[in-house]
Amino acid sequence: SGPKNVRCVVDDVGGRQEILDFNIFSGAELLSPNITEFGAAIGLREGEERLTYRSPAATAHAYHGLSDNLTLGVNGQATNLGLQMGGAVLWGAPFGFVQMELSGSRSFKGGGSGMAASVDYRGEFSILSPRDMRLSVTSLYRSRNFKDAFSFDIRNLQALQSAALVQ
Repeated sequence: SGPKNVRCVVDDVGGRQEILDFNIFSGAELLSPNITEFGAAIGLREGEERLTYRSPAATAHAYHGLSDNLTLGVNGQATNLGLQMGGAVLWGAPFGFVQMELSGSRSFKGGGSGMAASVDYRGEFSILSPRDMRLSVTSLYRSRNFKDAFSFDIRNLQALQSAALVQ
C-alpha cells in the first residue's frame, strides 16, 4: 500500500474480512556484532481499485551488525510498476541513535529514475532529572522522479518532509 508498508487482507469462508496495515521495516534497531536479520515476502499488489489484486509484488531486506554501535542494511521492492533498492546505516552515536537511508528507484510505467534520502535521530537528554527529555527528528528528501515500487503516482509533489517531536 506504500513504501515499506504492507496491507494484509484476510477473507474467511463466512465472508468476514480483516485488514492489517503495518510497516515492514519499522523495527530497524542496532544489531549485535555478526548478527544478521533478514526477511522477504511475495504476494499480489493491490490494484487501482481497493481490494482488487492483479500483479505480483516482492520485498526483501537484510541488516547486519558490524559492531555494538553500527548496523548496515539493504532493502528492495519490485512490482510491475517499478523497482526500488536502497541501503541503510544505523549508528548508535554517543549523542543518540542516527539512521541514514539512501534509495534509488526505476519506474516501469514512465517517470524515469529517482532517488530518496532520509535521516532520523532519536536522543534522550537530562534537563531536570536523568533522561527526562526525548527528541525525535526525521527528514526525508525525494527527487521529483523518485517512485516507490507500489505507487501509481508518476511525480512527487513534495520534495522535502521534516518533523520533530520533543517529549
